Amino acid sequence: MLLLVALILAAPSNAYRRVAVAHPAPKTIAIDADLGEWNVGMYALSPAINLGGGFIEEGAITNDADHQAEIFVAFGENDLYLAALVADDHVIAESEVWKGDMVELLVERDGASYLHMGVGPKGNVEQFAPVAKKGDATIVAAGQIEARGYVVEARVPYSLLGARPRAGSTLRVNFASRDADPGESPPAHRVWSGYRHNRVVSFGELALQKAPPPPQVDLGRCAVSGPEITIKGPLAANAGRLVAGDKEVLLRIINFQSAQKSWGRFWTDFDLRQIERDLDLARALAANAIRVFPPYAIFAGKPAMIARLRQLIDAAKKRGLLVIPSLFPDRKEFQKERYAAMEAHVAEMGQAFAGESAIAMWDLMNEADHGFGLPDATFTAAEVFAWSRHMAAAMKKADPSHLVTLGLAGYFANRDGAILPEEAMLVGDVLSIHWYFPPERIEHGLARAREAAAGTPLVLQEFGVTSMYEDDASADAIYAKLCSAAEKAKVSGVGAWELFDHPVGTIEYVTPRWTETTESHYGLFRVDGSPKRQAATFCRCLREVPRVVIAPRAP
Repeated sequence: MLLLVALILAAPSNAYRRVAVAHPAPKTIAIDADLGEWNVGMYALSPAINLGGGFIEEGAITNDADHQAEIFVAFGENDLYLAALVADDHVIAESEVWKGDMVELLVERDGASYLHMGVGPKGNVEQFAPVAKKGDATIVAAGQIEARGYVVEARVPYSLLGARPRAGSTLRVNFASRDADPGESPPAHRVWSGYRHNRVVSFGELALQKAPPPPQVDLGRCAVSGPEITIKGPLAANAGRLVAGDKEVLLRIINFQSAQKSWGRFWTDFDLRQIERDLDLARALAANAIRVFPPYAIFAGKPAMIARLRQLIDAAKKRGLLVIPSLFPDRKEFQKERYAAMEAHVAEMGQAFAGESAIAMWDLMNEADHGFGLPDATFTAAEVFAWSRHMAAAMKKADPSHLVTLGLAGYFANRDGAILPEEAMLVGDVLSIHWYFPPERIEHGLARAREAAAGTPLVLQEFGVTSMYEDDASADAIYAKLCSAAEKAKVSGVGAWELFDHPVGTIEYVTPRWTETTESHYGLFRVDGSPKRQAATFCRCLREVPRVVIAPRAP
């Protein structure tokens, strides 16, 4: 037994060595504590190095909210780049970095020495070893304190490493983070590799590698399978079908936002050139419609914003894409005292686009049944139903030319038992449901939706799969299952959520900003524009989807 204990104690600390990966940096990374260029997350510039599971060298860390860190490294022509997201419930920023919180990088230089640097929450940087001398190249850093921690970013010249590393080589490195909470002594110190962050023998390996290319997906079969139809005026509903004149129109819809700019920013930072490029990608998937989300708070009473929607509709029209605007995409407000202001907005939008042939239908609200269906919902189904009927009537009064629908999360369709009118909420001309329930229940759900539609057209307005949970093969299989069920149910349209993945940090309602969520990964295309496997399946979803030619608006 004594011999066994002696052997364990004598085990070299390099038994704890780890391996991390750095990918090539883009030509420029601005050192500004904004990590947009890194595309942090599953499609990161470099995979995350997680100190959450690292060894606690000293002090105490209670939980992940108390302190954890994710670190990213990239390599350029002349510099090594470092970024870190740090969760910290008490951020201590000191002018002398070593006295407060910091993120540390250590890089072996020549087998006998190493670079050791720390970056504080406000971007102040200190070089501990070797001690910086006059004439040395400068480490540039930036930091930003945020709601639940801080972000740092730094650029380290290769001259401080003693050599210029190349792709395919490795660096011996270590990473650490210091958590200087009030009243705690000593401060907690988390280390990535080994028991002591500054023991070169326990450093891990940083492999400088080129990121693997995304899987190749052939979109060559994304061809329109139905006839060409000229749309000369708003669509109509007839005998459970969407029609243009006497011709049935099946819709292949892409829920549409730009990769870098979603929700409100899509409109406030309106970039028509990028939107046109994105619309071309939608058209490349043989889509003939898009669904867009003009937020009430940004559009109500603002003619300039309505003009931007007009620009988008005109750009979509040129590409044979009908448009479904969702008028209240985010705010779930069903109080009667809000009716007048919301009705005025509905009237303003309806009157602005009455008779527009490129609008397929008005969608009154995105997932209105969340108002009563979510665990923290504060309204009753009756209240939401009353609001929906009121706004449908307001839209028909303002614009009798267009069809009206209401986008539903579809709780009623996933349930068993009697279908309650106040839950199915058939208030307009088309029943639209979304499906994020188990794929194996989709046929059951569409059968119930068909029953609730009571002879009106049925549209599977949204479905999708997040790549945070599913790889391309399993996501593609789910798409195929849902498309097959939609075909069998004879729906009038299908809609994918959504065109693009969104870089972590760009979805405005996510807090803290750099939190990775499932919503970042629903795209048919990755951020770089490469298609996922399910894109090729969606472009064949429903047979006989027509190519539409939309007649110009009358002067």
